[in-house]
Formats: sequence, structure tokens, C-alpha cells
Amino acid sequence: MSSNLQTQVTRGMMWNTVFMPLRTIASFVANVVLVRTLTQDDFAVFVQVTALLATIGLYVDLGIERSLVRFVPEVEKNYGRRGLWQFFAVTMGVKLLVLAPVILVLLLRSQSVMSFFRWDAIDSSLIPLVCVLLVLGAFSDVLYQFLVAFFRLGSRNTLEVVTTLAQAGLLVVLVTRGGVYGALLALTLSTLLNVVLGAWIVTRAFRKVDVRPTLAVTWHSIYKRLAKLSALSYGMNLTTYFYDLPFVILMLTYYDDLAGVALFGVAFGRIVMPALRIVFTPLSGVQMPMFARIRAEHNSAKQADAYQTLVRFMCLWLIPSSIALAVLARPLIVLFFQARYVEAAGAAAVLAIFLFAESLFSPAQIVLLVNDRYRPVLVSRALALLSIPFLLVAIPSFGAVGAAFAIGIARLAAQLASTLMAGREYQLRFPTAFFARILLISLVMGAVMLIPLWFIGSSTPFENILKLAVATGAGLVTFAILFKGLGGLEERDKQRILTLPIPFKHQVINWL
Repeated sequence: MSSNLQTQVTRGMMWNTVFMPLRTIASFVANVVLVRTLTQDDFAVFVQVTALLATIGLYVDLGIERSLVRFVPEVEKNYGRRGLWQFFAVTMGVKLLVLAPVILVLLLRSQSVMSFFRWDAIDSSLIPLVCVLLVLGAFSDVLYQFLVAFFRLGSRNTLEVVTTLAQAGLLVVLVTRGGVYGALLALTLSTLLNVVLGAWIVTRAFRKVDVRPTLAVTWHSIYKRLAKLSALSYGMNLTTYFYDLPFVILMLTYYDDLAGVALFGVAFGRIVMPALRIVFTPLSGVQMPMFARIRAEHNSAKQADAYQTLVRFMCLWLIPSSIALAVLARPLIVLFFQARYVEAAGAAAVLAIFLFAESLFSPAQIVLLVNDRYRPVLVSRALALLSIPFLLVAIPSFGAVGAAFAIGIARLAAQLASTLMAGREYQLRFPTAFFARILLISLVMGAVMLIPLWFIGSSTPFENILKLAVATGAGLVTFAILFKGLGGLEERDKQRILTLPIPFKHQVINWL
């Protein structure tokens, strides 16, 4: 890796680490404003609209979006600045061409769409607003990938923070006056701001390109390989979709469970996923580059050792975090999103366990990907289809909690399959004994955290804050005492963790 490229990668990882909490907090603030201001029915409509946008966006993307990063540097080297503009124009042209008939169907069959989502009491002007958001989203997604390809991660993260804060401000002003229309208008205006600023940053990046085109690779070769990679990406995206938030929202809508839509929207998108993003920040952008470099050395022993080191660290980090979040879900929801959403606590607790567990078992899939073993990955991803029968059975009887179990089981099953296949092919040993020890300690920690939750009231915000503070403090002390009492970290584990390219590793070692 050249020194310039290594500097860019290191700087990009630093920007991710610095800005991820800021982006998550800004998004969380916007969601708090949204959920607390809208009625539960209006919030359900907002969640349905975003699920519809995500579903259409996924199906019309054809896997192109995530494949762009792979080819932008190649286009720059071979065709220079003019080639980059051409590549951007062709990419956007394809996306808009595929999107056009979908928008036409939405406009011509708007009544059918509104009837499915139970929007009969809402003005039909909602559909044109959805169409505008689809077009803006297409531009925003492509611009985002070009920013990543140019390592403009600082600009990208700043852009996301600015637009999220702008969305929060717009929500405060517009939601109180326009309800769900105000919320969607705020989303539209903030997305437009994202597109305008993103286009400006990408244009500046293009202007700085000063490369003499080599013309060593033909456009035909680039587009042919882009099509193949996009097809693979599309298949992976489609399988992921069946255990993700948009599909669950459509299933809940199909069963006419609008209350479940609102509750699941809070549990998944406003509690568990923001928490997972924050907890996963130290590992963001670490796994793929680390295993890719090891693969370049063709050192299987080092790969197995790095896998075990990473998983042991993730056990220490993710298992207690998931138990704590499951225990604290109820007071967190009451504090931030009001008591009317307290029934979302059950779904949030279930999702916290399964989604954090999914992340814990994810390194094996990374190993398969960096070694170009795509078939096992696709086989494991196919297990996502289990979510469909699970959801069909669970939602009618158990609503949002049943949906949480359904997708949680499917997501974890997919990662467990990857772990088994990668372990067999590359002799990767999962640290079962260490996992069991941390799980036992975390379960005791969770039981201790429940004590202040039972005895401290929750009728006022102060009592909720006190309850959260005491429970969190009790959990931290309990985990530290038990972990150190049962042997703590072995010297080998300390040395392994210190080899990981993650921030704050010395502080973690000292605390443990």
C-alpha cells in the first residue's frame, strides 16, 4: 500500500471514528423531535413512507450504487476528469431510467398504493411527494458513493451531520404545523440540501483531478465488470432486505397493524440501531482492511489468529452492551419517546439481543468476502428468506415483538452459517469458552441492573434519568468485579487486542 493511499485510508478511518457518534446523535435528536411531536398514527404513516422509499430504492438500484466505489479510481486513472463526468452521467441515467416507470405507476395507481397503506384519510398529494423523494434519494446515494471513492470522508460526515441537524430544525418548525406532511416536507428539504451540498463537494473533487488519461482499459470492460459486481451486490441486497426494517413494516401493514408499525419503528430505528452504530464505532472500517491485508500476505495462521483476537474483543464489547440495552430499553423509551411507546420495549429488547449477536458473528463473513468466497456468503444470506414464513406466523399473534423474533432469528442464522463455513474452510476457531464466560457475567450484570429499575419510580423525567444512571453504574461495577474475579484478560488476550487497529484500546485494556 503506497504511503499516500495509506494516509488516505487512515484519515478516512479517523473521520469515521470522530463523526459516527456525532451523526448518530444528530439523527437521534431529529428522531426524538419527530416521534414526540407526531401522533402515533401520523408517525406510523411516516415510517410507512420511509419503508416504501427504501423498498423502491433497493429494487431500482440494481446493485449499482455500492459497486461504484470499486470503479471510480479506475475511471479516473484511465479517462481523467471528463471520464468521471461521463461515468457519473451514465450511472445517474441508468438509475433514473429504471426509476421512471416506477414513478409513473405510483402516480397512475396512487389510489391502490394509498389503499394498501391505509392512507385513505390522507390527501393524495402524498404520492407526488414520495416521487420527489425517490428522485432526490437516487442523486443523494450516487453522490455519497463518489465521496467515499475520493476518500472525502470528512466532507461526507460533515455533510451528513449538517443535513441531519437541518432536518431536526425543519421538523421542529414544520411538524408542529403540518403533522405528517410537515415531517415529509422536512425530509424532502433536508434531502435536497444533501444533494446540493454533495454535488458541490463532488464537483470540487472532479475539478482537482489532474490525471493524464492512460486509456489502458476500455469502457466496455469497465461496464461489463460493473454489471457483474452489481448483480452480485444486488443479490446480497435483496436477501438482506427480507430481514430489514422496510420489509417488516410492509408485513405489519399487510396485517393492518398500524400500532405495530409505530412500535417497531421506534424499537428498531430509534433505539437499537442507533445504539449499535455507537457501540460498533471503534470497529467501523477496521475489519475489511485488516483481513484484506492479511490475505495479501497469504498467511492463514495470521488470519486465524486475527479472527480469534477480533472476536474475543467483540465478545467483551458487544455482549454486555446488548444485555444492558435490553434491560434499559423500557426507561429509555419512556424518557425519550414518551410513555405511549412503552410497548415498544419488548421488541427493542429482543432486537438488542439478536442484532448485537449478528454483529458478533460477522467477522467470519468478512473473511469469506476478502478471500473471494462469494458462494458461501450467498448461501448464508439465503437464510434471510426464513424471515418470510417466520413473519407470516409471528405477526398475527405477537405483533411487533413477534416480528422482532422473526427477523432476529433469520439474521443470526445467516451469520452462524457463515461462521461455520468459514471456520471449516479456513480453520477459524470461535472462542466458545471465552464467549460463555462473558455471557454468564453479562447475564448476572443484567439481573443486578434490574434491581434499581424495580425500586425507583418513573413518573417524572428526573426519576427516569436517576433510574438509568443507577442501573448503568451498577451494571458497570458488577461486570468489572465479576470479570476480574473470574480471571480477567489473559496476557495473550491483552497482546492480541493491542494489535487491533482500533482507538482507545490501551484505555480498554487498563480498565479491564
